[in-house]
Amino acid sequence: MAAVAVADAEGLEAITMRRLATELGVAPMAPYRYVSGKDDLLELMVDHVYAGMRLPGGLGWRESLHALAVGTRELMLEHRWLARLPPQAKLALTPRRMAVAEQSLMALDGLGLDPDMMMGVFRGVDAYVQGAMSYDSAVDEFMSEQSLSSGDELRTELAPSWPGTCAPAITPPTSTTCAPPPARTTGNGSSTSASTASSMASPPA
Repeated sequence: MAAVAVADAEGLEAITMRRLATELGVAPMAPYRYVSGKDDLLELMVDHVYAGMRLPGGLGWRESLHALAVGTRELMLEHRWLARLPPQAKLALTPRRMAVAEQSLMALDGLGLDPDMMMGVFRGVDAYVQGAMSYDSAVDEFMSEQSLSSGDELRTELAPSWPGTCAPAITPPTSTTCAPPPARTTGNGSSTSASTASSMASPPA
């Protein structure tokens, strides 16, 4: 599909009806004979790429949901623009996308879950992976814009935006200091920061 190839190579911003017409070698208005506009085109693109996602049969429900997570991640790595879809295309229930959902729900059948619970389990796994991939996409875009080439450079770049906080995942690895949060006094006169520190230092029950 020409539009998918363009999005894979240049990103979602490159997708326009005029660009599609150019790629197809037709008149600028010709694509409108088949789709009403860019929103419809994006939905067709989503449906097209989901054709390559199939969950293996004969697995238990855990293995099936694991396959769903891995398959969704691989699909979004191959087509990075999936993480940048507008709401209408992101939520579109296209036939091939629904086929993946139905396969997942079939794996949950017979566990004593009602339909709403089964859908909640599927949505939980799907949303978790898509959210993580959207975050990764934002990180990749930021690093590209700032010409950063490593995680250390990323942490150094972001560290100034976390003043006075303990964020070891953000601050440079050489940093060994961490400012505590400001203390607040509770109704009994005790310090919330002190009580929080005490509870964090205590071993779990």
